[in-house]
Amino acid sequence: MQEPSTQNPGSVLNPSTPETDSFEYEDYSGNQKYISITKYTDNSKNVTVPAQIDGRYVVEISSGTFSENSKIETISFESDNGVPYLWIRRGCMSSLSNLKTINLPDADLGIINGFADNCLALENINVDNWQFRCVDGVLYYYTSSEWVIRYICPSGTGSTLTVPSWCKGFEGSCNLKEAYQVKTLNIHKACTYLSVFNMINGNLEAINVESGHPTVKNPKGLINMAVSKATSTQISKRYHSAADLKRALKRFI
Repeated sequence: MQEPSTQNPGSVLNPSTPETDSFEYEDYSGNQKYISITKYTDNSKNVTVPAQIDGRYVVEISSGTFSENSKIETISFESDNGVPYLWIRRGCMSSLSNLKTINLPDADLGIINGFADNCLALENINVDNWQFRCVDGVLYYYTSSEWVIRYICPSGTGSTLTVPSWCKGFEGSCNLKEAYQVKTLNIHKACTYLSVFNMINGNLEAINVESGHPTVKNPKGLINMAVSKATSTQISKRYHSAADLKRALKRFI
């Protein structure tokens, strides 16, 4: 991980008292100093993840740790200078039906794609980190050379999502398909990260592409990209064939 940058001025709310007795854990990669949390065992609405348990630093939140807990509304993380990094793994917060806010710690973070899939009530992620920023419910990731959209809080944006000029676009596994409130998508001409298939959901009504885009001349071109890049597995999840996918997307033309 690189040295921190001053590009992200976000703020993190102060967490409440950590619940050290409410977590199961295991050694992290065989290291006796660090642990990986594997399960949250309580049902609090507001959960604070400790920086240490039994004198050992928490450096990983494993897949399934909080998943399918309908009570949780807020997940916060305690900050501690002794924590060298924190991995937020894929699926660790999936399907939390009432989760509204995530407050991340002041630490080097590895937030893996899919960490909070199917959290449709999520409104905001508070993060103060050189590699991540959250603006209006959109989580941006710095790749070491440019900003891209990693995650969209499903209840955190308005009906229009405009990719900012300093962002290059969407990561391949971005969850825009879960952002059902977004009806209009505005893409600037320097936006070159376009994982188009993941943009598709039934509520999207318009895709506006700035004139002069190097590869997408118009929304119809964007649709053709979606069809050409969609694998047969992806199509079968929602459409019977590429032809059905084209018909579903004709409203964008």
